[in-house]
Amino acid sequence: AALASALPAGWAADRYGRAKVCRVGSLAILVAAPAYAYATLRATEGRDKELSYILICIASAFFGLSSGIINGPAQALLADSVSTGARSKVYTWLFACYIVPSVLGPAISVGYFEAHGDEWRLPLLRDL
Repeated sequence: AALASALPAGWAADRYGRAKVCRVGSLAILVAAPAYAYATLRATEGRDKELSYILICIASAFFGLSSGIINGPAQALLADSVSTGARSKVYTWLFACYIVPSVLGPAISVGYFEAHGDEWRLPLLRDL
């Protein structure tokens, strides 16, 4: 979904404005987050796990859609708002803000499963 939405979002950002396109991408997050939470809660309660899986797939597609729409225009807004000489420092911090959670998230998950046992039960995964 991100790949399919990135190029049209870039075109729309150039034509209609970057901030407007970011707002549209945010609407996809407003659909995805509650759908994902609802599907996860349904599955952990043991209610229609197949439907929950389909809802999680749809929510994931909306997250991908929002990522493709927001990422390019948001980085362009950042570049426009920072003076040319300071961009490398700002982009270094931006990259660090992507990398640190990408490393810490799996490490925290490993620690959590070590502490609570390596069982993949839905209630345990919901708590994680």
